[in-house]
Amino acid sequence: MGTPISGEFDDWDRPFTEEELQEIDAAFQSATKRRNDSEDVAAAGEESRRKSRRRLPESLFVYHQQNEASNSSLLSPCSRNRSPCSYSYRSSNQAAKLVMQYPEMSFKGQVIYSRTIKEVEKSAVELLNFVEEKKRKEGNVALGFDIEWKPSFRRGVPPGKAAVMQICGDKGNCYVLHIIHSGIPQTLQSLLEDPTVVKVGVCIANDAYKVRRDHNVSVKALEDLSELANKKLDDPKKWSLASLTEKLLAKQGSGRRQRGNPGLVSCLFQQNKTQKPISPQPPKPYKDEPHLLKAYTPSVAVLPPCMLCLPKPSNIRLGNWEANVLSRDQLHYAATDAFVSWHLYQALKSLPEIVNNKE
Repeated sequence: MGTPISGEFDDWDRPFTEEELQEIDAAFQSATKRRNDSEDVAAAGEESRRKSRRRLPESLFVYHQQNEASNSSLLSPCSRNRSPCSYSYRSSNQAAKLVMQYPEMSFKGQVIYSRTIKEVEKSAVELLNFVEEKKRKEGNVALGFDIEWKPSFRRGVPPGKAAVMQICGDKGNCYVLHIIHSGIPQTLQSLLEDPTVVKVGVCIANDAYKVRRDHNVSVKALEDLSELANKKLDDPKKWSLASLTEKLLAKQGSGRRQRGNPGLVSCLFQQNKTQKPISPQPPKPYKDEPHLLKAYTPSVAVLPPCMLCLPKPSNIRLGNWEANVLSRDQLHYAATDAFVSWHLYQALKSLPEIVNNKE
């Protein structure tokens, strides 16, 4: 008793590498695919045997399938633009399984990435100018706010400092600030501490606490989307950003019809034009804008209204946010979180508050 375990468990406390996280995700996807393929083969075999036993007209099969569909669960998959976000419904007798695949909520616009003090100051000035213009036009301003940090997988070792801060105030631009390298300059601090600018997010108080502990800067004027949702939706619970996205945007889109093609998102690196693009292997820059890099990605503007989901891939979410330069996937993940926070806030504010009829 009390003898330390050695041998193959010596690296038990070693943190996962990004490659290992990717292998875990790949193994999960492979296992899911094999299971679904085997179920499809079994279903096809049963259908073949059923038809071979009774040579009935094909129209009867069509009618039977339509009738089954009309009496099935209320869950119904989107008809187009499906993506890897999937949910399973299993009937009470475990005989049939219905898999939903919903399109992903994503950001369409410029992702402005800053990693040096000079670049972060420039982004902060742009945000301050945006805020002042918004105040003049609308009287109030709300910014989607989120942070990322490097997790720790070693017992007794705390997670890393707040490494990335993302801020979004409209559909056009999202700022991703690599504050683990730049710190928080005075211009950015003045924006974060401005009590007239509302910062919105799920459990945003926890993010604000971490920023204050790690960088000695107070983030003021916080609005928790989970608490706001409980005032607006007749389904009180502790919401996550993903669950609130599915709940609210499915509700919002139930009466609308949208169509289109995958959108174009831009990554704008905040740097001097004489500098090399700060991306591991960036695509060719556009002729007149060497600092503007573009890549295709799904867009919220083109998604069908039946359901939206917010993917949280573990290899990105639990990845190295203290890297020298963030990957394009990390930039898109960070920008989408801030954008979704801002977007959900606008949607929630447009809803009336629930009237409590209980005495």
